Amino acid sequence: MTEHVSEKDSISYIIGDRKCLLYMHEDLLYNGFINYEALQECKSLADEFTYLWDKHSVLDPSLRTMLL
Repeated sequence: MTEHVSEKDSISYIIGDRKCLLYMHEDLLYNGFINYEALQECKSLADEFTYLWDKHSVLDPSLRTMLL
């Protein structure tokens, strides 16, 4: 599941199972809609999120993988 809040359009969304898209128009109101067949839109939003995550995320040294 992926969640993203864009400053540009200020709409929150959640991608579920790579094909369902839930939009929330306002953070303080439970008001929005879901599209159960948004496969192509989910792919483009997930690609955008991955790009932004890869380019702008910062590694936290206190969070690491523990190999056993």
